[in-house]
Amino acid sequence: ELLGESFFVLTLSAYVRLVCDFTDTLCNDAPPGGGNLGGDIVNCIKSTWDTTAMMDKFNLNFTIRYALAVVTGFCFAKYYFNHVGTCAVLCALLINKRIGPDMKATLGVILAVVVGSLTGAIAYSHSCASPYGNAILPACFFIFLLLTLYPYFSGSVYAGIGITMAALGAPRFVALCMDLDENAAAVGMWGTLVAVVFAIAIIVFYEAICEIDRASNLAIQGLNQGFDDLQGAFTAFWNQQDISDAIAPLAGTMNQCVSFNTTADIEPRFWRNDWNVSMYSAVVETIRTLRVDLLTLEFSMEGAGGS
Repeated sequence: ELLGESFFVLTLSAYVRLVCDFTDTLCNDAPPGGGNLGGDIVNCIKSTWDTTAMMDKFNLNFTIRYALAVVTGFCFAKYYFNHVGTCAVLCALLINKRIGPDMKATLGVILAVVVGSLTGAIAYSHSCASPYGNAILPACFFIFLLLTLYPYFSGSVYAGIGITMAALGAPRFVALCMDLDENAAAVGMWGTLVAVVFAIAIIVFYEAICEIDRASNLAIQGLNQGFDDLQGAFTAFWNQQDISDAIAPLAGTMNQCVSFNTTADIEPRFWRNDWNVSMYSAVVETIRTLRVDLLTLEFSMEGAGGS
């Protein structure tokens, strides 16, 4: 019971310190008021071209691989597919923030292309088979977009599949009903599937050659860096020093580790042991908890002058 009460007092002291710091900030160094439109635009442009962030190895890798992929897809669309932009559009839709090829997302795109193209073609055909086809077609188009875009805007795991279905199925509705040529429709479907295969090959190729390292290796390196930062923060704490510099990168490192863990779970392991996702996640959460505990201890033990 005494230990519980001690922890309660310690936590209360930490939050009281935060309240005092915030009050001092408002009274003595209040944040500036709202900016103007011109200043906001300038700040947005400056932050967009922040050289430090642009030269970060992960951001630079992301930019290079997808710039090359989209340009290559555009060239294929222009010169190989005779100005049909499906390949370039799919290269843009396959962009993801992971550090290496994502085969799960790739297979999801193949499924989305097949289902989206077939659904659009079937809905268009049945709508036009009615005597009031041109009147029914907009309603069917609305329902199609509602069903495909809802997963995207809701942040569902099927968001990528939904937006791909919407992008590929929508053009089939933007036309008046006419006599359907089944052979032409089959040729169009075949051309779409070929463009999908080319787009996937382009994306996977550039993701593979631009990969910084295996996701599992990056996950291990990130965890080691987290332990080092945590140990540095503990050392500074017991030496009665400020732990801010040592513990500052820890939150960002752990966020990266979560991303590495997800990618390592789906990477080919071949002869290697299976990747233990749950254990890795538990270690990351423990490090995050220790970070919060350290910050709480420091806030509670600082004097009125912040020392």
